[in-house]
Amino acid sequence: MAVSPNSHLLVGLLSLMVLQLPRLDSARFDVVAPQESVLALVGGDAELPCRLSPNVSAEHLELWWFRQTARPMVLLHRSEQGQEAEPVAEYRGRTALLTAGLREGRAALHIRDVRASDDGAYLCLCRDNASSAQATVHLKVAERWLVQSGGIGGRGLSRWGVQKEISFLQDKYPPKKIKKM
Repeated sequence: MAVSPNSHLLVGLLSLMVLQLPRLDSARFDVVAPQESVLALVGGDAELPCRLSPNVSAEHLELWWFRQTARPMVLLHRSEQGQEAEPVAEYRGRTALLTAGLREGRAALHIRDVRASDDGAYLCLCRDNASSAQATVHLKVAERWLVQSGGIGGRGLSRWGVQKEISFLQDKYPPKKIKKM
């Protein structure tokens, strides 16, 4: 039986196509994050949610958390070693991966002692040998403030608020100067 040169070409192309197929033991996934921002108070804790879709286990994945600006690494979790790489100095000792939800595809970042400088966009990147996906989570950091009004006998109004709201109002409605007569 004679083999034509075209059949060798066809076998070669089929071989290349098979090699390009993803491995059967690796799952294709997307990374999903909330559209709305996560709100945290200075000095408090923040949980930045990130999950796989479909809900496949994240235990076997590399999980990276970056700041969106200049991409300093906030956290890296490698499943093979079961350890986390050292983050940049400003996050050292303040971040952790919430491992309780990894089996269900959740890869949330926990930030302790939130600072005003933590405000901004965070990138959650999940990858395995065959694929990777990412999503952005926005963290809004607010400061506590207290307004007190003395009232009669020292009783009056007191409440908590958000520092950024004060800044916004001051920018929008600057204080008026009072003329002395």
